[in-house]
Amino acid sequence: MFHVEQILKQWAAESGFALTADMADKLIRYAMRIHTENELYNLTGLKTAEDVLKTLIMKSIEPVVSFNVPRGTTFMDIGTGSGIPGVVLLICFPHMLGTLVDANGKKTEFIKKTAEELGLSNVTVINARAEDVGQEDTLRNKFDWVFTRAFGPIYYSFEFALPVLKNNGKLYIYSNLEMEMLSPGMLAHIKVLGGAAVGKGGHSVYGINEEGLLVVKERKTPPMYPRRFPIVKRESQKVPETIE
Repeated sequence: MFHVEQILKQWAAESGFALTADMADKLIRYAMRIHTENELYNLTGLKTAEDVLKTLIMKSIEPVVSFNVPRGTTFMDIGTGSGIPGVVLLICFPHMLGTLVDANGKKTEFIKKTAEELGLSNVTVINARAEDVGQEDTLRNKFDWVFTRAFGPIYYSFEFALPVLKNNGKLYIYSNLEMEMLSPGMLAHIKVLGGAAVGKGGHSVYGINEEGLLVVKERKTPPMYPRRFPIVKRESQKVPETIE
């Protein structure tokens, strides 16, 4: 436990992230819980608590170390799995309100138990498919932010995330890609869904480091979106992800 704590504190000092004692305690407990409960819930392929901390926890914070959002800012984490990055964001930014969505009932049950154990009162957990969530009137056009990490092809993230965002809401996808790498077809898909791609140099306006993919929603998504998953999967196969 001490070794894991030292890794986290050293990383925070080097990255400039304002890590409080309460945040550190909860992040370490969360990492340990993923590690110890992995066999029961099939949460990750990582084998040690140190790997969980470095790969899942710290990598979820790195793009948002300068994040500054008003109290009550809402976000949805689609395809959250074990709660990555949603639980991490809720620990690090406790004034935000998060809705974490996953179709795997075992994993959403893990998140509910973890949130209770960590005393997180700012979280809602939904066991549902992403395309169903996007068609719910109570969730559509409601969120300030959507975050996705390791959700699947980025075509899916655009299709399922943009419908739940408010106008001027933002989608951030944890990715090694840059917007300038995306194919014209992928950029066209963003536009059809009501979004506008944020290019290199634009992330810092929103407190996001210059990595990953960032989209701002400019207008309401047409009612037909998100489509059913088989259709989204089929259509995604027609659109190259990056410039060839």
